[in-house]
Amino acid sequence: MHFVKTEDLCPGMRLAKPIYNRLGVLLYERNTELTPQGINSIRKFSLIGIYVLDPAEPLPPLSEEELHFEQFQTMYMFRLRDELGKLVTGKEPDKLSELCKSIIREFGNLDHKIIFSQNLRSSGDFVYKHGLNTGILCAILTHHLGFSYEEQLALVEAALLYDTGYLYLDSDQLTDFEDVESADYKKLCLARGDAFALLKPQTNEYHLPKMTLQVIAEMIHPANHIAHPEMKEHTWRFGTQVLRVAGCFDQMTAMRYGFEPQSEVVTMKYLFEHPDFFNSTVVQALGECINILPQGACVDLTSGDKALILETNPDDFLKPLILRFSDNRIYDLSDPDVSEKFQIKDLMKTLDNRIQVDEETLKQFQTDSYVTEMMNRFRKAKAKLAKKQKNREVI
Repeated sequence: MHFVKTEDLCPGMRLAKPIYNRLGVLLYERNTELTPQGINSIRKFSLIGIYVLDPAEPLPPLSEEELHFEQFQTMYMFRLRDELGKLVTGKEPDKLSELCKSIIREFGNLDHKIIFSQNLRSSGDFVYKHGLNTGILCAILTHHLGFSYEEQLALVEAALLYDTGYLYLDSDQLTDFEDVESADYKKLCLARGDAFALLKPQTNEYHLPKMTLQVIAEMIHPANHIAHPEMKEHTWRFGTQVLRVAGCFDQMTAMRYGFEPQSEVVTMKYLFEHPDFFNSTVVQALGECINILPQGACVDLTSGDKALILETNPDDFLKPLILRFSDNRIYDLSDPDVSEKFQIKDLMKTLDNRIQVDEETLKQFQTDSYVTEMMNRFRKAKAKLAKKQKNREVI
């Protein structure tokens, strides 16, 4: 699989990912061979490029949930673009509330972990894809953290709106946002202020939830920066802290042409390493809501070896049961003696930023009686530990 710019597409190339129109209608399925007519059609979508399969490459597996997630992202990215377009032209974003309700209906009541797939972004659609994905993460997190429905709506709406200021910037030329004294960061703060004014917070003419405006005001505050000397002096709302984690996770793992995305593992480690800025309770909740290291994922270890996730650990996703390829042995990373020798360094990803899963090897070991017994013991130990923890909380 490899990425091809739109202008370099050729007849006969096979699509690695489906293509939907703005209504969510499937135009081209995966594995479709491109024709001259199809290439002309794709060029009209303003895509900077697409992923295509190598000549002899089989179609990689994708679950129905993952395919639906991509379809949802496409449809609602266009809807968000329409609403922000109204906002910047001085019109009321009258469909924004319904958009938030749709996101919560889809993701605000999940009872299982999801694979949070990223899609390729350009400078032309970055704001919309970032806002939508951050809104989805906020819907998932607020449900897990016990927010009321009204609070969910308010925070998802804040997620869709808080970074509208990027529409005023040439983001390809502004890259130095790490230094709070840089000219780029100061331009971003000014742009965010201009975008916030579009919401008419003084009169609230658009009848946005009070919490939405409060959270956005904190998110665009110059001190809301990990390196700002006054960051610790502020008392940030819990909703702001949730949005801060969701926004950073999306930005770090996003695929942007010319930029290397960080893996979910590296991103989560970064969030955990900065508890003063990223609330640890929220970061932990994020790890409990999305599949960071799913069963069958291939990983790099700090020892330089590679391994396969045999069984996930619900208490700590970084300490699962693994099969190390170099010696064909099984290790429980929740065992202190084992984790002292090596830990998970990073996640192996495909070229389109998907988690690399070795299903054939996983099936082979799942049918092995010794491995099955090990996995069952691992599950029972984790279930027993979880029960003890629950009993402590009740007491």
